[in-house]
Order: sequence, then structure tokens, then C-alpha cells
Amino acid sequence: MGGITDYLTEPNIAGGKAIPSMVEFDKSKTWHNISTFGFSPNNTIISAQAEYVPSFGSLGLVVVLGGYKNLGKPGYYDLVNITFFDPKTKQKYWQLTTGDIPSPRDSFCTAIFANPNGGYEIFVFGGVFDFNELQDAYVLSLPGFIWKQLPNSAAEPRKDHSCAVMGKRQVLTIGGIGYADFDDRDKAP
Repeated sequence: MGGITDYLTEPNIAGGKAIPSMVEFDKSKTWHNISTFGFSPNNTIISAQAEYVPSFGSLGLVVVLGGYKNLGKPGYYDLVNITFFDPKTKQKYWQLTTGDIPSPRDSFCTAIFANPNGGYEIFVFGGVFDFNELQDAYVLSLPGFIWKQLPNSAAEPRKDHSCAVMGKRQVLTIGGIGYADFDDRDKAP
């Protein structure tokens, strides 16, 4: 869903262009354009994250977190009102959250865990908000929709990185860059 294209992906595009649609690849190995999905007035979402929650709804739900609306002058999507997409009905839904609500952000990473008591927890780490690097981490508990801030980590601020579930309750962050330094390497604790 969404994203941007520029001269690196499309040779005839100067600068960047937000992509105003969502595509779906189904089990028959066919791509479908769901152009009417729309998150903002111009139907764009950039640098957000999505996680699949398998046991919510008849085919599961996709939870969409963060990101921003436009190139140039970003308008951030907050993490107070979470968007869900139902892959069966092609409908979107919203749910308000409570607790330690994180600041809006883009270029962050997420990981999802099944909770032993039922439900799920979505881990959120790092990213960028208003040109500020973030190194904070949060967990969103589902179905309660309650945010909890985790203790400060020793990790350096990161953007454009990936998170992977390790074991039952741990997350490994991989790659990414410091906001201002493309050669920024992780430092030993």
C-alpha cells in the first residue's frame, strides 16, 4: 500500500511521486489494484508499517501504523487512531487506542507476537518524527488497543530498519541508518 516512486524505480519520473493505491497478490498469483482504499484526501501513505493479525476477522486483519500523507510537507498519521484493513471485504476500520501513545512516526520497524493469553502484541521501535531521530520502543496490545512504552533501550536511534521476532518474546533489529549519517554503525553497549 502506498509508498513512493522516483527516478530509481521509474526512469521517466523526476523527483518523487507518492503512489495513491494499494495492491493485492492473491493465492491465484494475480495482482489486483485496490485504488479506492485511500488513507488521506490524495489517497497516499508513505513509510508506514503493516502487520497481519491472523485470528481477527474471517481472513485476519491488516493493522496499518504510522507513516505520513504527502511528499515535501509531510502530514503524519498519528498512532492514536489505528487503521485496519479487512482483506475479505476490502473495507477499512478504525479503532482508538489508549495508554502511552507514541508520537507519530515514519521509517520505523514493527514485529508482532501472539500473546499467550490470546490476542497479539505489536512492537514498534525507532523511526523519525519531524526530522527527529527516535530510539523509543512501544507495544500495542490487541484486542485491548492499549499502548505501553518500554524501558529505554541502549540502541542508537534508527530509521529504515527491520524488526524480526526471535523466540517467543524478543525482537532483533536489523540494518537501517542513523537519520543524518548513512555510514552510522551500531555501537557496542
